[in-house]
Amino acid sequence: MTMWTLFRQHDSLSKSQIRSGLKWLYMEGIASMGLGSIVSGGFLTAYALLLGANVFQVGFVGAAPFVFQPLQLVFAPVTDYLRQRKLLALLSWILVTLLWIPVALLPFSGLSASRQVGSLMVIVSVQGILRPLIAINWQSWLRDLIPGPLMGTVFARRLAYGTIAAIVLGLSASLFVDYWRTTGDAGTEIQGYTLVFLFGVAVLGITSPWCMAHIPERRRPREAQPGRFPLAGLAAPLQDREYRPILWFLFMRNFYTSLATPFFAVYMLEKLAYPLSLVIVFGTLSQAANVTVLSVWGKYADRFGAKVVMMASGSLMMLLLPLWSLVSSVNQGNVGAGLLVYLLIGFCMVLQGLATAGANVASGILTMKRARHQRTSAYLSLASIAGSLGAGLGPLTGGRLIDVLLQRQLTINVEWIGPSASVGFTGLNLGGYEFLFLLAFLLGLFTSSLLARIHELQDHSRSVVLDELYKDSAATVRALNSIPGARFLQVPVSVARSVPGIDTVLGLTLYQFSSTMRLAVATSQVGSRSVRNLSSSVRGSLAPMLQGRRNLETHAEEIAYHAARAAVQAVEDIDLDPRLVVQDSLKGIVQEMDHRLEGQRSRRILRGTVRGAVRGTYETRQDLEALIPTIYQAGMTAAAELGIQPEKGDALVRGAIQYTASYIRPRLSRNVRAQLETLKYRPSHRRSKARA
Repeated sequence: MTMWTLFRQHDSLSKSQIRSGLKWLYMEGIASMGLGSIVSGGFLTAYALLLGANVFQVGFVGAAPFVFQPLQLVFAPVTDYLRQRKLLALLSWILVTLLWIPVALLPFSGLSASRQVGSLMVIVSVQGILRPLIAINWQSWLRDLIPGPLMGTVFARRLAYGTIAAIVLGLSASLFVDYWRTTGDAGTEIQGYTLVFLFGVAVLGITSPWCMAHIPERRRPREAQPGRFPLAGLAAPLQDREYRPILWFLFMRNFYTSLATPFFAVYMLEKLAYPLSLVIVFGTLSQAANVTVLSVWGKYADRFGAKVVMMASGSLMMLLLPLWSLVSSVNQGNVGAGLLVYLLIGFCMVLQGLATAGANVASGILTMKRARHQRTSAYLSLASIAGSLGAGLGPLTGGRLIDVLLQRQLTINVEWIGPSASVGFTGLNLGGYEFLFLLAFLLGLFTSSLLARIHELQDHSRSVVLDELYKDSAATVRALNSIPGARFLQVPVSVARSVPGIDTVLGLTLYQFSSTMRLAVATSQVGSRSVRNLSSSVRGSLAPMLQGRRNLETHAEEIAYHAARAAVQAVEDIDLDPRLVVQDSLKGIVQEMDHRLEGQRSRRILRGTVRGAVRGTYETRQDLEALIPTIYQAGMTAAAELGIQPEKGDALVRGAIQYTASYIRPRLSRNVRAQLETLKYRPSHRRSKARA
């Protein structure tokens, strides 16, 4: 493939080009996010501290990628004029990556500590100047590549793949740095960071632009208006009443989060004196939680809109900031304090991962969908500027505030004095970092109110997503309460749902239970286009959930319903005929549940599986009416497996299909009823039970 072929623009992109481009996009995300995991975040913070940087200088290093984003005001008309988005983004990214080499070599420069820190600040500033050119071309380029209805899914999948790579590389690099520190001399610790940075540039820094070069680019028409100043087009987003609230929200949201989150690592390294590997482990918890829910946020952003996902993820951030303020107070204890601090920080990092995943998915979709095609670059550049200014000013403000707040402290002691003894302990201990976290929490409350000004075509309340999360899983979890090992789910859900933040965590957790069957169906197809192992895969995944049952027959229909529903939804993840998925999934569920229940509740099992198949088909936007014959035939085959007589099985299957269709939509119910009248059961040649 020649260089000309790589940079050739296309008037339109075919489905095969889009499909190929998305694959390269996912691989590029793995490389770029993997590189970011070892040259930024906790690594760059620890590296700056070893060079001798103070808190404000660490904040500046973290803010540099964002504070220069207003340069997009200059780059936007240039981009529209040159119409070479791929070339500009690729060259800029290569330069940014190469600048990590002088950063890595600073300890060998012979400069004083203060000059090394100053040089680091200069280099990251140059990188910050180039990043706006990357952002405006990259976002506009992807806007024309990714189909609108798939934006949430694509962004979520790219973030998931990239985050997995970041977890693996970040943990490996941190263990290497700690090993280097413990085996080397006292003054050679920083050399471990140098080797990590050079490895990132040599391997990931080459892979990322290579993958980027293979993503196709659609030719954009030149946006020229003779007689007007080139920057005049950038005023259009500011004049758009529907877009201005988005810009203001993005600024405030990124400001209050970056006011606190960049200093979590500094807090653990400096105040708690944790080693880098432990800090990275906590960061890995955040990334793992991020990966777990990215697909969930992407699905609901496509279904209900980005705004409602932003609301739900924002409540998680509102929960974790006050919890961070309590870490120091818990650390004052004596018995078991260390373990409690680990658990509290781990829980906070998980919350951060859940919140960040939702915010990243929602903000990208919100800005891209509201951008007008005639001025895509202008809209996206201003959105990026607004968010980046907030993300840049946050660490700078936080660094200055910490220098002031470190000289203040609020301590509340609790003491009990009795006739024979007295007991005292520190109830609350707030210092510079804790004050900063509480201030970020107060700003977050104000920012949450700004979402009310944003309007979407899909404008739902925050409770809609939570209701869907609970609806997808609550019945299954209620049914599993009787299973040993799952009794913790007996905590009253209604109480937990009344606490903002906790309700979202609970909903996301319960959602994972109902995803088990879907994962089983998807993984059964790996490496083969056949569905011969699909039934056994479903049975194998369902079996652990049913082991150790007690009064399981009471909830047989609910479990069958949710298992079938999730299994049929797997057609979104695999390239198989939906008819085969329905037939083999229902077969596996019926066989396993009938085996566990020893022939009891066969009618309930049959009703549940058929209802779940209908619901799952509808929710995956398959042609339900076209699949009714398949669901009917699969239901009758399941009835034979359960030993139900054909006449009774026919009535049960028809009734379950009709009931579920009427629940979904009355008009659909009429069409389904008419179609059922034309169907007759065709007995399978497979041998069924002869149960009396």
